[in-house]
Amino acid sequence: MKSKAISIALVFFGMVFIGCTTDDETAEDKTCRISTITSDEFIFKFNYNVDGNLFFINQDFLQLDTDPIALNLYVRAIGQDSIIYGRFTNSFTADTPRLTTKYEDEVLTTVKRLSASGILLSTMHFEYGESTTRILLEPEDGNPDVYGDYFFDGDENVIRVEKYVYDEEGEEATLFEVVDYTYDSFNNPWKGQVYPLLFCTDLPNAKYFSSNNALTEIVGAETMTFNYSYDTDNKTVMGDVAIFNTCSTSNVAANETYGYIDCDD
Repeated sequence: MKSKAISIALVFFGMVFIGCTTDDETAEDKTCRISTITSDEFIFKFNYNVDGNLFFINQDFLQLDTDPIALNLYVRAIGQDSIIYGRFTNSFTADTPRLTTKYEDEVLTTVKRLSASGILLSTMHFEYGESTTRILLEPEDGNPDVYGDYFFDGDENVIRVEKYVYDEEGEEATLFEVVDYTYDSFNNPWKGQVYPLLFCTDLPNAKYFSSNNALTEIVGAETMTFNYSYDTDNKTVMGDVAIFNTCSTSNVAANETYGYIDCDD
């Protein structure tokens, strides 16, 4: 799955492009950059440098009775094969984590989640197959290792995730959850966003890897349904979707709106 692995890794590597379509175009013919993601709970504003690489994310949590809480994130490249995602010091006093990501030939291979003081919290390893990606999560808190097999269709959407947990010896793995997805045919504003893993202690949600928007998420007998709105250029401009920091599966839905910049004419 070399071509798919490169496609996933490039957007992780600070260049967050969104495919948009019109009646006479394919998603590959027209691209935009995500500029804002807004809901009743938060606002994200994405800033790019002159090379088009993401370097700063302004994140405001909206409060009913107080001013917004700013949690600003920096995106800093280290050499040619690593990026650090972290927060600037501000009024948020919790022990805020940061991420380090590692690449090999522009393919994402490792994500490490660290505390603000630099203590390793967990490591994710990425392995790429012909039409699957395996993500191994190794927590440092004593919980067992888990991994997920992410199965892609021909449109580069994750249509199934099978999750396994290892025994205490780390030798045998047991399947504990299967998640199935269906999709629309429009651009997914969340594809390639790695920073939500700052808030996750679980395997990442399929939406961070999929080209289109999930319409249904099926776990056993439970089905969660999502709805979207599109503009005249067929860009996704609104979604009733899972909250941004949801990890493996959805639990709470929030209305979001999406803004774009640098769309090709």
